[in-house]
Amino acid sequence: MQKLRQTYDVTTLSRPLVEAYAKLTGRADVAKLKEQEAFAKFAAGRQLIDLLQAFPEKLSADQLFGLLRPLPGRLYSVASSQKAHPGETHLLVGAVRWDSYGKARKGVASTHLGDRRRIGDTAKIYVNPNRHFRLPLDGARPIIMIGAGMGVAPYRAFVEERFETGAKGPSWLFFGERNYTFDFLYQLEWQDYLSIGALTRIDVAFSRNQPEKIYVQQRLQEVRSLVEPVR
Repeated sequence: MQKLRQTYDVTTLSRPLVEAYAKLTGRADVAKLKEQEAFAKFAAGRQLIDLLQAFPEKLSADQLFGLLRPLPGRLYSVASSQKAHPGETHLLVGAVRWDSYGKARKGVASTHLGDRRRIGDTAKIYVNPNRHFRLPLDGARPIIMIGAGMGVAPYRAFVEERFETGAKGPSWLFFGERNYTFDFLYQLEWQDYLSIGALTRIDVAFSRNQPEKIYVQQRLQEVRSLVEPVR
């Protein structure tokens, strides 16, 4: 059980997995799912457990493990500046939950962090540097940050870093989510940074707050003359 929780991907339903299961069990009905159209129809909204329940066979532990791929790592953008939070690293994690085919589904990594970990617990992590996504070295240079939902995480780190280093360049944030009341991530922090000038401007788009859906790209379109590069 520990291996299934920590070592193997037990959620993703892929065509190679279906092919391997058909070969292992010799089931013709499973083999039919290898065809692209049949697989797409069956797999939509389903996971590995659905395949095993729909086409049950008795497997040994080694046979089951042989079907599974290693659990891939999840990448989260760091949402904090080391200068603002020495000795800490903040992550922005939204727990993924949905229902399909009468089952309550959960995101693997997000609910592991959100539901199973408690203060004082440990988790396996690693650093995956992205040297092409960073603040300009010149603190006077203007920056525009565009983030939807959890994608706003690194921009919190950027704004914190610029504040801590005393950067004077203008900073403009575009943020989009579904609902103003529940989904305005870091709202109070953005307002604080606006009030002290560490953030110059913020434009928001909440798609479900009005009859017509509004998205970040529409906010960008509205101010395109200000954000388009000079030719």
